[in-house]
Amino acid sequence: MKFVVVGLGYVGLSISLLLSKKHTVIGIDISKKKISQLKNKKSPIKDQGITEALNQSTLFFPLRFRYRWRGRW
Repeated sequence: MKFVVVGLGYVGLSISLLLSKKHTVIGIDISKKKISQLKNKKSPIKDQGITEALNQSTLFFPLRFRYRWRGRW
């Protein structure tokens, strides 16, 4: 399945990381800085669990981040 999560704050990022274990997830956020950090596997949120999840390449691999929604997969 494919999921789109809009807003990658505490809730959106956590849900994205959990869903990406079994599904394709596209995370969307309006913050270019946040997207850049996530692409470099750096958490914009001070949370040990999220930082650990981002550092696990198998968990992060299917997760894609975009700055704007383009209306296509």
